Amino acid sequence: MDAAYKRVNGDYSPEEETGEPGTGKRRNSYLEEDTSRKSEVITCIFSLKEEVGALAKALRLFEDNGINLTHIESRPSRMNKEEYEFFISVEPSCSQALDEVIDSLRTQISGHVHELSRNKQKDTVPWFPKDIQDLDRFANQILSYGSELDADHPGFKDPVYRARRKEFADIAYNYRHGQAIPRMEYTEEEKATWGVVFRELKALYPTHACREHNRVFPLLEEYCGYKPDNIPQLEDVSRFLQSCTGFRLRPVAGLLSSRDFLAGLAFRVFHSTQYIRHGSEPTYTPEPDVCHELLGHVPLFADPGFAQFSQEIGLASLGAPDEYIEKLATVYWFTVEYGLCKQGSDIKVYGAGLLSSFGELKYCLTDKPQLKPFDPEKTSQQKYPITEYQPVYFIAESFEDAKEKVRKFAATIPRPFSVRYNPYTQSIEVLNNTQQLTNLADCVHSELGKLCEALKKLQKQSLIEDARRERIGSGSAGPCAGPSRSGDGAVFEEKDGRVTVSVLFALSNEKNSGFFQTGKIFETFEAKLLHVESRPRRKSKFGGLPDLEFFMSCEVHRSDLDVFINSLKRVADDVRAVPEEKAPWFPRQIKDLDRCNLLITKFDPDLHCDHPGYNDSEYRKRRAAISELAFRYKQGDPLPTVEYTAEEISTWRKVYQQLRSVYPSLACRQFLDSLQQLEDECGYGDDGIPQLRDVSAFLKEKTGFQLRPVAGLLSARDFLASLAFRVFQCTQYIRHPSSPMHSPEPDCCHELLGHIPMLGDREFAQFSQEIGLASLGASDEEIEKLSTLYWFTVEFGLCKQNGEVKAYGAGLLSSYGELVYALSNEPEYKPFNPEETAVQPYQDQTYQSVYFVSESFEDAKVKLRKYSANIKRPFAVRYDPFTCSVEVLDQPSKVQNALIQVREDLKTLHSALEKLSSS
Repeated sequence: MDAAYKRVNGDYSPEEETGEPGTGKRRNSYLEEDTSRKSEVITCIFSLKEEVGALAKALRLFEDNGINLTHIESRPSRMNKEEYEFFISVEPSCSQALDEVIDSLRTQISGHVHELSRNKQKDTVPWFPKDIQDLDRFANQILSYGSELDADHPGFKDPVYRARRKEFADIAYNYRHGQAIPRMEYTEEEKATWGVVFRELKALYPTHACREHNRVFPLLEEYCGYKPDNIPQLEDVSRFLQSCTGFRLRPVAGLLSSRDFLAGLAFRVFHSTQYIRHGSEPTYTPEPDVCHELLGHVPLFADPGFAQFSQEIGLASLGAPDEYIEKLATVYWFTVEYGLCKQGSDIKVYGAGLLSSFGELKYCLTDKPQLKPFDPEKTSQQKYPITEYQPVYFIAESFEDAKEKVRKFAATIPRPFSVRYNPYTQSIEVLNNTQQLTNLADCVHSELGKLCEALKKLQKQSLIEDARRERIGSGSAGPCAGPSRSGDGAVFEEKDGRVTVSVLFALSNEKNSGFFQTGKIFETFEAKLLHVESRPRRKSKFGGLPDLEFFMSCEVHRSDLDVFINSLKRVADDVRAVPEEKAPWFPRQIKDLDRCNLLITKFDPDLHCDHPGYNDSEYRKRRAAISELAFRYKQGDPLPTVEYTAEEISTWRKVYQQLRSVYPSLACRQFLDSLQQLEDECGYGDDGIPQLRDVSAFLKEKTGFQLRPVAGLLSARDFLASLAFRVFQCTQYIRHPSSPMHSPEPDCCHELLGHIPMLGDREFAQFSQEIGLASLGASDEEIEKLSTLYWFTVEFGLCKQNGEVKAYGAGLLSSYGELVYALSNEPEYKPFNPEETAVQPYQDQTYQSVYFVSESFEDAKVKLRKYSANIKRPFAVRYDPFTCSVEVLDQPSKVQNALIQVREDLKTLHSALEKLSSS
């Protein structure tokens, strides 16, 4: 949660502030308030089992080390009912001795010790979360909980309300990352309280809120159940935010420190309450509640610019000294909570503390407060009251401008490194070595390549399309609304030998009969006219009246196409004709992969007659049962678990042991490194078949890839499309035990031993995704070529390492026989060249006669990018890992938005280089 709190009273004014309950007094925020003595004490929390003498034993440690406790309090532990938690404060002079006490508490008495604050040495970097799962470590390190309300709280004397608050707090306390946020059944009284706040604020939003808030709010009403008689569920809202900007909500049980709260923003995670204010005073709350979170914060987190701005504040906080945390918390207060911005000639509100308070929302846009331009250096030192309206507000020129200023401010924070958030792995990368910088530079290079491709294809669009886009405007659906599922089959729409053609030509006013002559040509060639429009030509050959440009769409027989065009050139100027491009449907969001499974080559329980399990009815039933798990799976569901039989594990063991014996000498370095990690972390070994759920979590952490169960063979188009989202379609059944060293189709041995280790390598994961992105919207002919490229790389690829040829293809690494054969002297080797590889015939029943050798994954990736740029489609695509969606770069505005992220990465790279060179 954040720094908001307060009463939402329409006729409140700061002059009327009394400081008494119910009169508008503001209480503590969920950003820990700093006191004048904050830097003069050390605080920590530890837990003890409820047993005789436990506390005395712990206190003796402090006594033996000469530490004087300045404060101590206790409460029952929420993590273990048999324990109590103790909050203590000590003098800063005891800092060194406290280290020994903390070590003793952890090793001798208590396993749970959390240090909340301490004067750090000058060169000490405070701990900060590196992975999104690390948020679990501090999410429950809170200083107030459930029914623990202050005496002046409106609900203090209401036992029912206090019990309800504890119910909400318990849910948050038990929450862990990756879980669905529990749904709450709100009471009628709680809904009524929400309704009062909702109606009052909604009436003010059109005139007071910024355009971003007003643009998103109707979408929340449509998709998330925002209405006066319904309190939206955090899980629904969180999913909505993830689809918009990658932000997500996380329930929180109480007060977080500023450092911990801001760290959550670095991962695009917002700690949010679920409880609601007391019903006796619906216009007032002494702390953030669900009204504040959902009405104030959520609409802005759905805006890409604001989401990135908020994340910048979070990233700046990671590893920052305590004094800079205080400054960043103040910047947060005057922006995310109480920010104003310019929009046209008006000043609008974007701060959540204002957007959830109709009293201050009206007040802030009057002439009473002082308005200052947003400058992080000055803003961070501005004092602010928490018991009355703000006397000063800061105005940002735009979110982009505010983000740039925060970035510059963050560069002044004394820490010996830069940080970057990796949205694929949901982790923080500390940019303090050359390898990290190389990885970042590669990402920038990849994105720049996509943007260059997009710009080239935009330049090829016709003048008519440009004019049409100008007339329609950027805000409405135009001709680039997206490909249709009916377009599957070909890039050029062709039926019965007839092809659809778009013809552009100009007619001079000097040729009055030109239009009638062109009509005669259409009639002669039996061209079916589908569409015609005209406009004045931008540049006329002659003076006087302007020439006309014509756009015509028609159907002609393919064999007549060249003669048809040449005939038009005799009577018209500047004739250009291209077949109308129809891109096949492809998934835009990761949830669209559910539709790809509709095209699956469904598993047939009867099998082919030469299948090893053809005569085994029990095996066929088993295959059908496991396949059914995949058919029922939908994106976002937990991956199904299969209880493998002893016979199935025995088959796995035979395959694993034989392959494991030759990997060290034949497999590439990346495969061996990843396999070792899988053995250490995912249960890879000869005593059991790993579960997809565990393996998928491993890949997600390493490279952002994730697994999806599949029942059998997918079409090449649908399988490759999944790779664009870093999703690998993976079988769970295993080959027949009568033939453990051979499987006529992919099984879990092939997937888990062949594919998974390589997908755990960063460069190979990016290479695989590049193939997937290249396939989106490609013609059937190009799909066939890309699937051949996939066959000779991801399935049967070889690479050079230290002067030797090693295997990285999954088809080799899961087949003992072909792995040994491929690295013998028998097959032919060719250097990897996408143009040649894409048309090379291959064998799917016997060993390959030819293998392609890459110089490195980096070399293969660069060559693939060049090949992909030549695939015929009228647009370029890029993957947005924040929203798990594919963006079609078919408009200049989309290219510009993508360029913003590249620019941010370049600035991060520049900052990291500066710090690395100065260290």
